[in-house]
Amino acid sequence: MTLPEAIESVIELMSPYMVLGAGIGVEVHPNDVSTQAVQWLRQAGVTMVSLGIESFDDDVLRILGRGYDSKAAHAAIETVMDAGFHTVNVDLMTCIPGQALEQTVADFEELLRYNVGQVSAYPLMDFSFTWPASTYSCKDQLRVLSALSAAGHVWGYDRSSVWTWTRPTVTKYTSITRRCFAGLGAGAATYVDGYFGINTFDVSAYINSILQGRPPVALHSFLTPQESALYWLFWRCYEGEIDVTAPEVQRIKAFPWLARFSRMFGLIEGFSLGDTRKSSVRLTERGLHLYHFLERYYTRRYIGRLWQVCRDSAFPVRMTL
Repeated sequence: MTLPEAIESVIELMSPYMVLGAGIGVEVHPNDVSTQAVQWLRQAGVTMVSLGIESFDDDVLRILGRGYDSKAAHAAIETVMDAGFHTVNVDLMTCIPGQALEQTVADFEELLRYNVGQVSAYPLMDFSFTWPASTYSCKDQLRVLSALSAAGHVWGYDRSSVWTWTRPTVTKYTSITRRCFAGLGAGAATYVDGYFGINTFDVSAYINSILQGRPPVALHSFLTPQESALYWLFWRCYEGEIDVTAPEVQRIKAFPWLARFSRMFGLIEGFSLGDTRKSSVRLTERGLHLYHFLERYYTRRYIGRLWQVCRDSAFPVRMTL
């Protein structure tokens, strides 16, 4: 976003080779927002913007080292909302040391008053290489989720994933839940038909690889059909809804047993074995709460490990889970 003209160049470069039916989304830092910059993005064809506000509390913003205050955060939201993008997603961070539950809910409801298209309220992911570390207990994390869920319901927002709330009729802003995606740039990931690869985190190494005609991929792997199906199921659970008619379900032999078990413990609703009228099942509030902890475990143990290895070396030989 610091160089909106570069984003425009990338869009122009890729347009002849891709059908952009799902829109174009850009992540934006509040310090980079200006009327001229957002107008440039609109003219370039960008339809969705995700703005990383994180909090309206000046003390929390200082702890996170965001480099702006609440006044600048409000100004950035107003500028982006006035630009007329199809979807405006705003990120919040929760479970930050010293952050009161009341402040978290106040931040969340402030965004709903702006009528933003989507709010993504991510808990602080305390990787081994980041600071600060979250001090929230499991009970406190559940209190945060329950409070946000209740507020979203009151304001008429749909819970579109474990950590996101989307206004009805607005196109959901997401990247990780798409079936396939291509990553361009340092640190970007690609997933296509069972192939998963992540580009080098080293910007200089990325540029040199491109100039030499070599793929800038730091690590990659190939998933078996069953692994691909489980990967698909993981992200459908993140979204809170599973299409039981999808071919991936047929490749997961244990799915009927898992569904019965989940229904027994109140984790899903809408599942009935052999009932062809039911095309999907949804995670209940309890199911989404459980998934919150599963996702946090996955993020720490897998994504955290992956990022650490890629931070240590531009092109690691291998990564052992």
